[in-house]
Amino acid sequence: MNRMFIFVRRIGLLAIILVLLVMPAAAAKNSVSAAQRQNNDPIGKVTLPLGKVTIQPAGSEDWDRAKVNQAVFVREKVKTLEKSRCEITLEPKKLLRIGEQSRIILVGPAAEGENMFNIEAGRAWFNMSSKKKQNIRVRTPTAVAAIRGTVFRIDCDVNHSTFSVYTGAVGVTPLKADGLTLEDTTFTIAAGNVFTIISNFEEYMQQQYKEMEQFRDQEKSDFEKFSEQQTKEFQDAVIAEKKAFAQYKSQYYSQTNIDLDKERKSDWVRWNKERDLLLD
Repeated sequence: MNRMFIFVRRIGLLAIILVLLVMPAAAAKNSVSAAQRQNNDPIGKVTLPLGKVTIQPAGSEDWDRAKVNQAVFVREKVKTLEKSRCEITLEPKKLLRIGEQSRIILVGPAAEGENMFNIEAGRAWFNMSSKKKQNIRVRTPTAVAAIRGTVFRIDCDVNHSTFSVYTGAVGVTPLKADGLTLEDTTFTIAAGNVFTIISNFEEYMQQQYKEMEQFRDQEKSDFEKFSEQQTKEFQDAVIAEKKAFAQYKSQYYSQTNIDLDKERKSDWVRWNKERDLLLD
């Protein structure tokens, strides 16, 4: 009986020691993030988190669930999962919306009067129509965009970036092969245009054909044969897109008009335009 008591007491003491060792480390990690937030003014707040939206404070390894009216700070990361979206208000009539399965770093001031955002992957909608002018720079894996007083959206992954401009203009500067250094040429994208810059053209076209196959599979039914005309129309669209690209050094780019039919069918575009109407 005494031996059992001694054994249990030793186990209890060991557990207490482990807790005392772990708690300071966890507290220190949390205090770093808290201190960083206290020493910085927020650059905006979360006004509409839909679905699974998480935020990673600077210097932390943890992801916290985003909450309505939660302040966001410099160098924080925002991540959305499938069927999730997030709206961040930077200031009145100046918004950033993040689509599903996206990752964005709120870099913050890159220069006086300028804010920087890094989009690692996914899609984002920027409405910078506020009368208060402020330069915004958005970095993707293949380019950097400079904007001011503009409404535009970005779709990107590690291989390509697409910029669709609705009002104003966007200056897009491609990144060199190292993914860090800017090229010496900037393309100006006017309202009503779409600009796409691609690092690996063959990989991009393979993705387009993959999407064509997915489209074909979606149109099939258990009892109906897929329409050959629809297949041909999609194939023709992919071929036409391929011809639209020109080469710029090691990359490929295209600039075309916004496809209004695709815009009307896009739930993402419709939702953002409806949200923008609430700003008026």
